[in-house]
Amino acid sequence: MGEETFPFGCGKFLTKSSDLLRFWTKVELKNVDSCWEWQGARFGPGYGQIMIGRPLLAHRVAYLDIVGPIPGRRTIRLECGNRLCCNPAHMVVAHNGHVR
Repeated sequence: MGEETFPFGCGKFLTKSSDLLRFWTKVELKNVDSCWEWQGARFGPGYGQIMIGRPLLAHRVAYLDIVGPIPGRRTIRLECGNRLCCNPAHMVVAHNGHVR
């Protein structure tokens, strides 16, 4: 069997353009190369979080919207080390357990 993909990584929760618009209004975009910092709520260890049907990690929402589905049940690793970063250029798909 092939790997399972999740259409928006968050299934049915990320289907409305109004949700994505609300998401992007909470991201501070400076330039293409810099961290795009999440300005909304934060989850325990310092990651951005938005409520769209259920709590979703901000960097995963950004990745899903710009890059596309996350294969299997993989993790998105932030190469920049900034837990509030929503710039997909700073993200790589990793196996669970391979996060810094």
